[in-house]
Amino acid sequence: MRLGSWSLRVGRDVIVPTLPVRDGDKDPTDTMRRKLLEEQKARLSETLRRPSLRCGFAFKYAAGAKVQPLRWVTERVSVGLVQTVKDNRAELGWNAASPPRGCVMTLAYADGAEAARVEFDSDGRATVALRPELRAVLWLGAMYAEADNLRVGSVSRYAWQVVRGPLASSAWAYDNRWLEGAGCRLDLVLNGANPATTQIVLVDQVSGWQLGTELE
Repeated sequence: MRLGSWSLRVGRDVIVPTLPVRDGDKDPTDTMRRKLLEEQKARLSETLRRPSLRCGFAFKYAAGAKVQPLRWVTERVSVGLVQTVKDNRAELGWNAASPPRGCVMTLAYADGAEAARVEFDSDGRATVALRPELRAVLWLGAMYAEADNLRVGSVSRYAWQVVRGPLASSAWAYDNRWLEGAGCRLDLVLNGANPATTQIVLVDQVSGWQLGTELE
């Protein structure tokens, strides 16, 4: 799998009122439409204008599985790849704009037996293999811009949404207080699903702007 390019779009339609125009008079509709579009662009937040995005994989034990200590074994290192193990949960993370390329990361038990493997090819496409007692999660995270007001009444301003594809289900978790409130994160369970063509967006619920990508 690989994340496609990220793109901005407005999730709300621009409604332009129209009036009858006499022959020979200038139709103001185009001018009004341009004005409304400029107003929409002005509402684009810093979080979406200059996005700081991270993504990665997480591995955790399935319910009822025998829990064993885990450790990462680095076979070929990629710059900017972060690996952690905490509370029997192992994670890989990287800057979404710079996916790892040409490297292999192996998750192993204490005795050296392989528990999971993540392999990145030269194009940044990842292949994930794991033991049946583990669950694989794809996660996406966005850092909030300091200039943004992060709440709309009692509701968080930003929300991740899976809007199309085989991962558009209840099998994901959302955290709008990720990294002690510095960002928001979405966890998508991969086991048993081909994630290709899954479309994911980060929504600004104030302006209606969305930042989206698709799994390839």
